[in-house]
Amino acid sequence: MELSTKTENPILIVSANDDRIDAAVAIEFKDAMRTETLDETKIVVLDLSAVNFIDQAAWVPLSPQ
Repeated sequence: MELSTKTENPILIVSANDDRIDAAVAIEFKDAMRTETLDETKIVVLDLSAVNFIDQAAWVPLSPQ
């Protein structure tokens, strides 16, 4: 799961660069999101414009804990 980031203070924009986020990559997606959002950024925008398919398993990492 490839993610890229761009900061436009105070916003962190995280872009998913794969066309699918499914059960096969859900854990990798979760880990990548955690890595990218470890700092004190309060506002995170997730850009899914390149994604054509999102499996239910991919939503779990995005759910509030």
